[in-house]
Parts: sequence; C-alpha cells; structure tokens
Amino acid sequence: MSIEELIRKAAAGEVLDADGQKLLAEYSPPDPAEVASLRAELESSRAELESMHRRSAITGIAQKHRFTDPEYLGYLLEKNQIDPRDEQHCGDFMTGLEKSSPQLFRSAVASGALAVPPLPGSTGAPSAGGGGRADLLAMLENAPAVPVGR
Repeated sequence: MSIEELIRKAAAGEVLDADGQKLLAEYSPPDPAEVASLRAELESSRAELESMHRRSAITGIAQKHRFTDPEYLGYLLEKNQIDPRDEQHCGDFMTGLEKSSPQLFRSAVASGALAVPPLPGSTGAPSAGGGGRADLLAMLENAPAVPVGR
C-alpha cells in the first residue's frame, strides 16, 4: 500500500487497517531541501532537453537549406526571434538570407573531378588486360618525346 492509497482511503472516510496505520506512523515527509534540489535538477534537465531539441531543429534547417554554419544560423534565428520549429517562418527567413548572403550557403553545383579525355591514339576504354606491364608499355610508347638538356 502506498501513501497515495492511504490518503484516498482517509479522504473517502474508510478505516485504515493495521498495515495502513503502521505505514502512516512510519511516514516522514521528504526533506524540503532535497525536494528543492530535485526540482532544480528537473528544471535543469528540461532546459537542457529544450536546448538539444533547438540545436537539432537548427541543424536540420541548415542541412535542408545548405547553410554552412549551424551555430551562426542559431544566432541569427535567435536574433530575429524566429522559432526553428516554425517551418514556414524559417523557410521565408532562409530564402531571404540566401538572397542577401549567398556566401553563407554551399553551392548547389555537383562536386567531383571532370572526366579526363582519352589519350591520343587510345580508345579511352581500359584495356582488356586489366592493367599491368602491357598497359605501362603502351603508355610509354604513346608518351610525347621530351628533349633532354644539352
């Protein structure tokens, strides 16, 4: 039996049995300092959780809009009093920011090296031999002559 059950029984006017009376006699209320400490810890945990949710939302916005610095984006959203969970307001803000400060965004251009043109006299396709000595000799034969110093 818990203290809550004892309170319910007493409020309903029921008579407590021996176990209930013993539990009530042994009950001591929690220390107020301990309760205050636990409440402070709870509030701190709530604030930390809210901060984590905010950072997560800001990181998601930064990735979605190709923004380069999520921490700076967090600063800008806070400065402009924009809730990162408000997708419509954030989208409008990011569109305006991309127009006014494009340097803060990653380019939409595909990255990577361009294709290398085939060597003169080759088909551009790898040899059937899979590389090795034959390919090396073929490359040396097709290499341009370089005059050596006097």
